[in-house]
Amino acid sequence: MVNGGSIYTFLPIEQFDEAQYATPPKVAAAASLAAVYTMIARAIGVTGNVKKLKDVKIDRYFWNDAKKVALWRGPVTTYATLGALRTIAPGARLNGRNVIGEMKNGKLAILRGTYTRSNGAKAEHWLLGTLYTALGNQLDTIVANDPWTGSQVTIDPATKKIVSPANFPLTGFKVDGYQSVALESLD
Repeated sequence: MVNGGSIYTFLPIEQFDEAQYATPPKVAAAASLAAVYTMIARAIGVTGNVKKLKDVKIDRYFWNDAKKVALWRGPVTTYATLGALRTIAPGARLNGRNVIGEMKNGKLAILRGTYTRSNGAKAEHWLLGTLYTALGNQLDTIVANDPWTGSQVTIDPATKKIVSPANFPLTGFKVDGYQSVALESLD
């Protein structure tokens, strides 16, 4: 992503990788939002040469394992601002009025979705939306970094479901909300 003349590279990280934590987590499955915050922080750290953020661990600022909660705090808040969490209506597409609109305005989109656990319970999962592709005037896919798999995924804007990889492990995952992230100038 290019913002204010600076090039940011957002690399996926895996929320289950114990090397991503100062102390091995007990409940890493709940840490997807903290992993997303960490991806943002690391990109800012590398681009802006912010030493505290370059190789920051997930639990340094963004994850409290005992409380099972993600936190937006630390030096990253000087360089990025979170927008309000917005829901996306069940029948609405991801488009210029929501996620794509934020990306067209030079922002990232933190994507929230739900999936069904093996016991039938619903659970929440977060992704970092970094770009979208289009064929002519038609939106094709949204590209996001996924903390569950530690890789990039593509999302169909109409169904709001992950289409690649085809074997995505979270059953029935579907985007139902988003939060914009505005990056401050590093100049």
